[in-house]
Amino acid sequence: MSSIGSHNIIELLNCLRCGRCRTVCPTLESEGWESMGPRGRIMLGLNYLEKTKWIEGTEKSIYTCTTCQACSNICPSDVEVESIVESMRRAYLKDCVDNRRINEMYEAISVFGNPMSDKRSRRAWLEGIDGISLKKRSDIVYFVGCLPSYRSVDVAASTLRILSDYGISLLDDEKCCGSPLFRMGMNPPTFDSNIRQIEESGAEIILTSCAGCYKTLKNDYELECKVIHTAEFFHEHLDEIDPGKLDLTVTYHDPCHLGRGGGVIDEPRAVIERICGLSEMKRNRELSGCCGGGGGVRSGYHELSTSIAERRLDDLPPDVDLIVTACPLCLINLADVGGKVIDLSELIERSKM
Repeated sequence: MSSIGSHNIIELLNCLRCGRCRTVCPTLESEGWESMGPRGRIMLGLNYLEKTKWIEGTEKSIYTCTTCQACSNICPSDVEVESIVESMRRAYLKDCVDNRRINEMYEAISVFGNPMSDKRSRRAWLEGIDGISLKKRSDIVYFVGCLPSYRSVDVAASTLRILSDYGISLLDDEKCCGSPLFRMGMNPPTFDSNIRQIEESGAEIILTSCAGCYKTLKNDYELECKVIHTAEFFHEHLDEIDPGKLDLTVTYHDPCHLGRGGGVIDEPRAVIERICGLSEMKRNRELSGCCGGGGGVRSGYHELSTSIAERRLDDLPPDVDLIVTACPLCLINLADVGGKVIDLSELIERSKM
């Protein structure tokens, strides 16, 4: 577990004596047990380093972390808890057990190219959708992602309609970026295929709508080309896109991997304020609350994921018409508990109707 070993042991012991992160951890807030928070997870990691064995309850503790980085964001010792948790997950899978859920996800991605085992073509969502123009080869490749391809297809459709004048292309055989497996401690089987296609495309920019894809393509893939989230692209080209005005007041939910993790915070807000009124959530920007879906928590601990999402809706300001976000997983998880949520691309497209 090199991520633990790379930290000064005194810093990690200081972590155990501190507990500042207890106020921001979404799983600790929902469950209440110390083992379900950052400090408890660090304690389990240190115990493993000392005794080279896992104690009872480790799996639930480390696999309920959403990897939201809220703890690392306020840590006075700069301990990167989410990186340590991911290293613990890798070590746990290697040393301990045959994790059925993760193995099934690996198999689904291997066979179908997506973690949902959806047998449809990855481009099936394009059928019957008007107003989309694609190039065979372009400097800009749109990496659609699994959820926009199979579940929240309006995100992909709105994005490509908005960007139809920019000559966007798609990968010929895009597969899951591997974000859920990376976060859960396993390398995805699709990594080499996606890398090869991106390199062969000759693209200078990889564009994505998904915060998970954004983090994975930018950090785990180590690509030579630029990886840009659509929120950044919309902001950079806002005058050219020229959105209209809507008589709405919305709030913005910062996806953890995009905002706190990626620093893309001001750009989506600038786009929104060009279109309509913006009222901030109780916890916002770098201190934004988590939707509860990340880190494999939605698939493995759905009740906990739902509880975190419900708590996030408690942060809503009064009298807002919609929640706008920039991640399909956040959109789905918040919508599942009653949130009226749309993607930033959908807001732009509505403004141009």
